[in-house]
Amino acid sequence: MKDATKEAWDILRNYESSDLVRSAYKARHGGELSANKAREICTAITQGRNYMTAANAAASDVEPLLAYYGVLSLSRGLILFLSNTLRENGLSQAHGLTVNGWGQELAKPTGDVASLIITLNTNGTLRQLVEATQHASFLRNNANKPNAVVRCNALPETCEVTLLDLLSRIPEVRSQQMRWRATRNAVSIWPQTEQSNGDMHVRIDRPYGKDDVEAVFGADAAIVSDQGGVLTYSLKGERENYYSDCTGPAWGIGALVVLRPMQNGLELSKLAMAFVASYALGMLVRYYPSHWVSMLQNVRHDGALPTMLATLEHIEEDVPRMVMEFLEPPASLLSETS
Repeated sequence: MKDATKEAWDILRNYESSDLVRSAYKARHGGELSANKAREICTAITQGRNYMTAANAAASDVEPLLAYYGVLSLSRGLILFLSNTLRENGLSQAHGLTVNGWGQELAKPTGDVASLIITLNTNGTLRQLVEATQHASFLRNNANKPNAVVRCNALPETCEVTLLDLLSRIPEVRSQQMRWRATRNAVSIWPQTEQSNGDMHVRIDRPYGKDDVEAVFGADAAIVSDQGGVLTYSLKGERENYYSDCTGPAWGIGALVVLRPMQNGLELSKLAMAFVASYALGMLVRYYPSHWVSMLQNVRHDGALPTMLATLEHIEEDVPRMVMEFLEPPASLLSETS
């Protein structure tokens, strides 16, 4: 377990105490929280921790499903805490997502896991999570703690995303995803200097390169220099970017990652993206177990397996931290999330 994940769980333990939840709620919202709602929050967080603990100890054939239930429970607890009015009986019983034609795709001789379609619905837990968190992401820009907040566009009424479209925008799984499918929808940048015309110079480090810059920025990026494999580009100042971040290899320092919007301009925050990815893996295990086991046993679709396992690791390691950060954002960012 990462140090940051252990720290997150240590903090989340406090949200399993009704007294401490009521104190935290008053400090955050300025009002009193009823004992009943406090217990509802505690129960969701406790259940989330227990599901995640069970997932870590479970066999691979059921681990993703248990992890999804953990993500779902933590999300429900977070929604309740962030809402001034919503109670447990007002939480949606729908996930807010459905799988579309998975059985037909997987049954094909040339069936492709990358092409599996996930539909984002009008109502459900995902929508409530996005609304409660204001569709925001906490980012680390050359820092080991969040020091920036960005918000994604509102979700369309209904939309679809393929599994590859989703996973290729999770920087934490890039090294595996690029071996499986060389699809480029993200590029890490280090902002350098703003130019007099408003354009920004950014540094691009390995493993990202020119192909990634071209895929994400297109004509909005112009190369300035290429020295020893370190690229510097000039980005047009009027461009609005869709951001994530990724922890770098040294000291847990985070780097900004610019993402290419999905079809119809769909954007998903880091937490929303992890929620959808966890749902996808959970549904694969629950409803198509023979295909999941075939992947585990290197029978069919096993080229996707390392990416699926990297995604599962990201979910189990990073979702508790992301939930904790919404419950207790850094003081410097609190006003941007209230």
